[in-house]
Amino acid sequence: MTTSAAFRVLGPVAVGSGSRGAVLAPGKPAVLLAMLLLDAGAAVSRSTLQRALWDDEPPSAAKQALHTSMMRLRRTLEAHDVPGRTVETVPGGYRMTVPQECLDLARFRGAVATAAAQGSAELELRQLELALDLWEGTPLANVPSVMVQRDLLPGLLDERLRVAERVWELKLAQGMARDALPALWDAARRYPAHEHVAELLIEALHRTGRQAEALVEFHRIRRHLDDELGIDPGAALQRLELAILRGDQPGGARPERHRVEAGRVRAERWPLVGRADAIRFMCERLAEYPASPIVLTGPFGIGKTALARHVAELMSARYTGGTTFVEMRDRSGAVRRGDALQDLLVGPSAAGRRLVVLDDVADVDQAHEAVSMVSGDDGVVLTSRTSLAGFLAREGGWLHRLGPLPEDETSTLLSTALGPDRAGSPDRHHLGRIAELCGRVPLALRIAAARILTQPTQTLADAYDRLAEDPLGRLSLPGDPTMSVLRRFGDAVAHLTDPLAAGLSRLADAGPAVLSLDDCAVLLGVPSRTAERYLDELVDACLVEPVPPRSYTLSDLVRLCARDSARAVRDTAPTSKG
Repeated sequence: MTTSAAFRVLGPVAVGSGSRGAVLAPGKPAVLLAMLLLDAGAAVSRSTLQRALWDDEPPSAAKQALHTSMMRLRRTLEAHDVPGRTVETVPGGYRMTVPQECLDLARFRGAVATAAAQGSAELELRQLELALDLWEGTPLANVPSVMVQRDLLPGLLDERLRVAERVWELKLAQGMARDALPALWDAARRYPAHEHVAELLIEALHRTGRQAEALVEFHRIRRHLDDELGIDPGAALQRLELAILRGDQPGGARPERHRVEAGRVRAERWPLVGRADAIRFMCERLAEYPASPIVLTGPFGIGKTALARHVAELMSARYTGGTTFVEMRDRSGAVRRGDALQDLLVGPSAAGRRLVVLDDVADVDQAHEAVSMVSGDDGVVLTSRTSLAGFLAREGGWLHRLGPLPEDETSTLLSTALGPDRAGSPDRHHLGRIAELCGRVPLALRIAAARILTQPTQTLADAYDRLAEDPLGRLSLPGDPTMSVLRRFGDAVAHLTDPLAAGLSRLADAGPAVLSLDDCAVLLGVPSRTAERYLDELVDACLVEPVPPRSYTLSDLVRLCARDSARAVRDTAPTSKG
């Protein structure tokens, strides 16, 4: 490659510089060049390139057509003094390696990555503004690809917006609110539901003495959020409105958005078994959308924490600022909020994006509070026993719900835990029966395995018989109250209202494994619409599973725990004397 060669994607895709530089005409070479430059230095698979060219309707000879299109791209590059061999053929696809100084996207990301380490807010602001100057018009405007415009362009624009937000924050902190206003007005109209942009615009108006316009802007976003999403503005916006209404003077220096102290995720003592689909889902989302939160949900004991730790280790190379694991409840089980949460999340800044794992988030309010303390550039994984739907509706992001392990992964977990001698014993077929009693739930399986290991002379047949006699009694370990299926169930239902807890017990007592909505309404003693609302809450709490169409079921472990809890309540209830 000649030293004068340059490439642009932060605008129409272009190649070359100086008098020979040119914007590519819309066509297949522009699509292929964009795909290779957006992932410069990495191999891009043929299947990905074919989707970029033809979306879901590839021609019958797609492989040959791709080869022909790649030849056209190489000829286009050579016309601009870029050797065709710059595009390498690698196993399964193609790769294009471009020096950072020759690609505007790489220069932009490099400047952003080092801006926070400049030593002062003024220098950080100057470097971020220079990075934004690299954008020229609409990125990828000449790339006629449905996949690129639908799947890749939004992430690129969001990357620019996050940097622009930081620029506006710095300007407000340095008393430059008036200078930030034009860009903030434009951004608020482009992103009408973006609460942080609205917050910055309202604050800039407030700081420049335009309180009436600030209140009008607050009411605009409140109406938009209510009409489009059915939600209220977040706490930061509401506090800002109250400050304006009270006539509070705008503050001087605006606090920086918090960054998380870097740390390392502690390795799991138990090796993670299976979960290939979940791992792939999370890794792909973190790779493509590194700052979009992921909520990992599922019933108690299903292995959310282990999976989150495992994925954090796998993705550590992409988060150069380190990885931090935060337990959202203290040792007593109390939910951490306010200062207790801030002490764990807020620390000295470090260069690079972080990955923050928020483990066992209690509710939507705690999720919002914690994420507000994390830098907007950081990746966030939240594990929770509820789906945190309100958080996702406001913040965006992804949801993955874990269920019981498949049979083959269950066998692998037990075999790994017990070791080859026990797992290979003549009565090893009882392992499958033990797994079914455990509901194929990792917590229950580990407890059962630990009990077997503490009885080296006990056969697997005897272990199964003892477990079948008293499943809940055997699925707990003495000396460690956290290793108890019934205790974990109790934690999961502790936040339920009395009607929901009573309704869960009634559903558990029902005979059929799958109950229709009408069956549930009869059991709950309420109209169908009310029953559906109750069931939605139990589904959200991962205590009931929906079964299309409009039916529901309880796992064996939940059913067993709910019955035991209801029996305990009846046994301890006072009796009347007559």
